[in-house]
Amino acid sequence: MNDLDSSIPFSLIGKPLAQASSEWEEVHGELVKVQKNLFAILDDTADGMARGEMPIHGMLWAVSTGAALRAWFSEVEADDGATALYVVSPQLTFKPVTYSAILSYLKISDCPYVESASYRIMSDGKFVHKLIETKGTTYFFRDQEITDLEAAYAILHTRA
Repeated sequence: MNDLDSSIPFSLIGKPLAQASSEWEEVHGELVKVQKNLFAILDDTADGMARGEMPIHGMLWAVSTGAALRAWFSEVEADDGATALYVVSPQLTFKPVTYSAILSYLKISDCPYVESASYRIMSDGKFVHKLIETKGTTYFFRDQEITDLEAAYAILHTRA
């Protein structure tokens, strides 16, 4: 089990990668690990810039690097199946972020949201994940069926 013990630094979105971490770890493409379970999504349109100068498009919390690859690149095979008991999100700080808890919160807060699923249509049609999307936040779930107590394996924050 992995746990995130600090809040996601939303203020880094739009800032250069070097402000997020002086010692980042390249993962793949625009996905860069900046600390345990926290990944920066770089603006891949920033041609000619040094890596540390590239602006951060979004911050992705994921239970593992494999889970981050699944969430961002649909690489289901890279996912190690790791789970988390608790995650941090702006709406549900330090509470279990389960499918039903997120939906319950969004319904009572009158926050617009969309539930959807992703499949790799062009290659093999494989199920990738279910999503709950709100303004600036996307929650990722592995199970193809709706399971009330399923915990999010990744949470993406972008500019709303």
